[in-house]
Amino acid sequence: MKSTNQNKLKLTNAQFKVTALIANGEGAKGAAKILFNSVRTIDTHLTSIKITNSLRNSAELTKEFVLQYGDPSKYLEKIKNNEKIVKGVAVFFLGVHFMTALLGNDIDMRKPRRNLRRGFKIVRKK
Repeated sequence: MKSTNQNKLKLTNAQFKVTALIANGEGAKGAAKILFNSVRTIDTHLTSIKITNSLRNSAELTKEFVLQYGDPSKYLEKIKNNEKIVKGVAVFFLGVHFMTALLGNDIDMRKPRRNLRRGFKIVRKK
């Protein structure tokens, strides 16, 4: 039994990741942990997916996902690796911020002043 065109899921990249995790048996907490999001964000994605695609529950969502994309476990490794890279980049920038503070510069995280068009104000400690 194949999915028909009118039953085709319409998903954003974030929604695809959430759907693949849910279809593989992860709960909202597990998906939130893997994707570094809050449980509320995952629930919002699921609600949006169900409304957009006229689905009643997660079982229908899983069925449509499997019919359209096949086994969800083949996407899991790619999703997990991608999220590790994103976390690594965030840690790198946090490290740069920390090193900048150690070297005597401090980044003012407030909104830019009118005389500064974009970015953060760099303040030298005296």
